[in-house]
Order: sequence, then C-alpha cells, then structure tokens
Amino acid sequence: MHAALENLSTLVNFSIIQSGNGQVNVYLNGETPLVVGSNEYALSADFSSPQTAILDSQGNNVASEITGGKLGGLLSEKNTTLPGYMETLNTLAKTFADQVNNQLAQGLDESGNPPSINLFTYNQASDAAATIAVTGIAPDQIAAASLGAPGGGGNAVAVSQMATAPLVNGLTFTQSFAGLGTQVGQDVAQATRDQNTYQDLLTQVQQTRSQQTGVSLDAEAAKLIQLQQAYDAVGKMISTLSNLTLNVIHLIGPQFS
Repeated sequence: MHAALENLSTLVNFSIIQSGNGQVNVYLNGETPLVVGSNEYALSADFSSPQTAILDSQGNNVASEITGGKLGGLLSEKNTTLPGYMETLNTLAKTFADQVNNQLAQGLDESGNPPSINLFTYNQASDAAATIAVTGIAPDQIAAASLGAPGGGGNAVAVSQMATAPLVNGLTFTQSFAGLGTQVGQDVAQATRDQNTYQDLLTQVQQTRSQQTGVSLDAEAAKLIQLQQAYDAVGKMISTLSNLTLNVIHLIGPQFS
C-alpha cells in the first residue's frame, strides 16, 4: 500500500483518510474521491479546448484541484506557462508588424505614390508570432521616401529608428524579446529549485515512514548473522553429541558381546 501511494504521489497531490478497520480512502486535494473502500473513481482528460480539463467520474472539471505531481506540472505548463510565453511572442510580432506597416504607410514608394501593399502580414492577433511573414511586395513598392521629400530615404530612416523606440509595453523590440528569454530562464531555474526542495522533503518523509513502519536493513542483517552463528553452534553441538554417543556405544559394546 505504501508503495502504491508513493507512486501516486509522484503524479498528483492527494490526501488519505484511514478508517478504523484499516480501509484507506484516497481523495484528490482532499475533495474529489479517487478510491473509497473497494470503489474506484477514475479521472479523464479533455483536450477539446485550448485549456486542458481533467474530469472526475461525474464529468466535472477538477483541474484546479491538481497542484502537485507530474500531472500538476504538466497542467500548469500546458494551461498557464506556455500560453503566457505565446501571448508575449504574439504581442511582439503583432506590434512589430503593425508599427512598421503604419510607418511605411506614411511614405512614398519609388514612383512617388503611397504604398499599395504592406511589408508584413499575419493571420490574426492570437497567432501573429506563428504566421508573421513578408508579403510579395517589390523593392520599388517600399515607401522609403517621406511625404516631404519624394525620392529620398526619410521614411526608411524613420523605420530604422523604430529599433530603439519603446513600442512594446514601454520596451524596445529587442528588450521585449530578451525579456521573454530571461523569463524562461527564471522559470526553469525556479522549477529546478522546487524540484530539489520537494525531493528533499520526499526523502525526509520516506525516512520517517521507514522508521515508523519499516524495518532496518542493518538490524535485520545483524539478526541474520546471529541466527547463522546459532545454527552453526547447534550443528556443532549435535555433531559432538553424535560423536560422544558413538564413543559410548563403542565403550560399552564389548561388555555385551
């Protein structure tokens, strides 16, 4: 039972209630029953929406109750961490494309006309990072000149200056992208620290359990050695008695011959 519960603890957080007859009931987060007596209540996963749901035996979403174990980590990554990263990337890609396109729209192309096509395109705000692309615009269609100086490169200079402008939530494009990399690194480092902390706690709990309910391998080995020594001693004693018996028989044997 302890081994089964320990394996379960690596997957999900749970609590147990032990009845007077030794029966162990297992509850997810102390609320949703998993095992009660001889009855099992299975969980299932629903991937039909972007947010993965974990359903109990009645079909209720209990994902919010799962905060520990591998399942809790996977849910947090799938439903919170990765969507957060994607939101940042989508915001960066959309802002970059919109800002450049808007600036170019204020200039003139090689023919002295406003641009008829954008430089960048994407499908929608929710997938801008995955779908951003350069359109089929020709070099002479790029509005590099400003309205006040046709044939020049004033608007191209304005576009280049956007690289150092705080256009993404008060950050430059480079700062925003670097900030995401920093966030990922910090999350990985925190996850590693949490893993080490929980591993230390698990080791302590396992040692406590072993002291209370388990056996000491050293003590059992010592007992085994004592048993072996006692067995050998008894064997020698029996051998000695056997030899003495034979000697006695040989001594008294001639008297009856």
